Amino acid sequence: MLLFQTDPQLEKVENRDQIELFNSIKKIERFEAKVFRVNVLFIENPPGSAGFEGTGEVSNDLFLAISEFDEFPRQNLFVLRDIVNPKVVKTNLLYDEIELTIEHRSSGKKETSTLSITFDKVTFNR
Repeated sequence: MLLFQTDPQLEKVENRDQIELFNSIKKIERFEAKVFRVNVLFIENPPGSAGFEGTGEVSNDLFLAISEFDEFPRQNLFVLRDIVNPKVVKTNLLYDEIELTIEHRSSGKKETSTLSITFDKVTFNR
């Protein structure tokens, strides 16, 4: 039996869009249901994007990268844009659904919302 392994290669990334994207990742959280998983990427937007006058506070975009557990998985990607100070405070992991309770700010007040995630659909309930 012949095994071929490639040698690791290190290279500098020059693509500005990729550099900005990876440097704006605030954190990544992973949640798993029985039939799929979701990686939630918290991406910081530019200073002042939260829209609060006189502050440099930022909003975030939450990218939801969904994948089946398979050798050649089906995958989806959703984005929730311009959410301020998001924090996952509760999870409900079911067979084919993931519910994330998220604290965030809306109109200057703390609010709690729910993301209901299935493989093909995401809903944001305030």
